[in-house]
Amino acid sequence: MELGGADVDIITGSPMATIQKVREEKRVERIISDYQSLVNDLSGEGGEVLKKIAGLYANRINELITTDPTCRAYQTIFDDMKIKINVGKKMINSKLDEIEKSKQQPL
Repeated sequence: MELGGADVDIITGSPMATIQKVREEKRVERIISDYQSLVNDLSGEGGEVLKKIAGLYANRINELITTDPTCRAYQTIFDDMKIKINVGKKMINSKLDEIEKSKQQPL
């Protein structure tokens, strides 16, 4: 007789789906944090250099997302819904806008 049940983490006893979701959320948080750190390091008087590096970084983020199996699954859902997502570009543009606004404000 074969017994079955939910896949659980042997250490925590939590369902593996929950563990995987938490891991994915932490991975995304780490990517965003790393990105923000990089932009903060470069946001001085970088100007065009900053924008060029940010564009390359956005491309790399998108490339990493397309190679991640979980992200590919999410992208398939968005594609089926005819929703265009460009995470790297949106993150970079948002941060660059924030940097530009902060430069324009007097001290």
